[in-house]
Amino acid sequence: MIKWVKILSKNISIVNEKGGCGKTTTAYNLAQGLYLQGYKVLGIDMDSQGNFSSTWGSNPECIGAFDILMHGETAKDAIQEGEGKFDLISGDRFLKDFAAKTGFDVNFMLHDALLPIEPEYDFIIIDTPPAVATLTTNAMMSSHYVIIPAAPESYSVDGLVQLNESIHAIQLHGVSDRKLRILGILLTRYRKGTRLAGDMAEIIKVVAEKIGTRVFERVIRENMAIKEAQAAKKSVLDYQKYSNGATDYRAFVTEVLADVREDCGGQIRKVKTKKKAGEDAEAEEAAARVIQPEQTEEVND
Repeated sequence: MIKWVKILSKNISIVNEKGGCGKTTTAYNLAQGLYLQGYKVLGIDMDSQGNFSSTWGSNPECIGAFDILMHGETAKDAIQEGEGKFDLISGDRFLKDFAAKTGFDVNFMLHDALLPIEPEYDFIIIDTPPAVATLTTNAMMSSHYVIIPAAPESYSVDGLVQLNESIHAIQLHGVSDRKLRILGILLTRYRKGTRLAGDMAEIIKVVAEKIGTRVFERVIRENMAIKEAQAAKKSVLDYQKYSNGATDYRAFVTEVLADVREDCGGQIRKVKTKKKAGEDAEAEEAAARVIQPEQTEEVND
């Protein structure tokens, strides 16, 4: 008997019940940052506002997350590919109809839909709406990790405690092939040198320790380039790569990779992508078959 490891993507949900914390911006720049480092990445928009999809430049005629969840379309058929950016499964206003659905099994629909395509990606990054309801629960049920963006404000502290309770419930009642973990809290819209930002950052660090996680070393400074990039429908990494915003997000991506690599026993595989088609095929195949402590299948031979 030969034991093979079925290598799946590492799925990360970007979650916060509070709006205005840079959640979609963080999800988009994380996905693009990982892509720019050579990883094969899929971004999924689970927010009915559709800002993540709009920034990507999605085709509204294509099927998306709503069609997968409500009409049983396959995730593979919903994937949109673009030039110089990660792949996308789009979201739109119709997701509100799915958000109204109830029942325990409803919470696993995204998880089940993604299983067939997970071996094709290194990372799946999921943007979520500003509420822990059906859509966000689906995202977390599908994920290995959660990242919480939080502005250094007083309201953020209360929200972190409530969000942790929701995440803990997912950890207790989630699926067996996922061990959901809070990868960290990312401070966004940070105004360096202000007393409020410094004081709230310290308080958030204390809260993070109490809920069993940490605050990322890098903060995302308030930066005009980030807002301009949003208007230009680009990541700040592509829009103005030497800006403070791009510098901060690059450092954040590096931290995420280090944490995931440590959690995976020191290795993260890379799926062969189109832009690497000219490279040595055997080396790429070996990189895509690095064994990770994830989900196993036993194969008789």
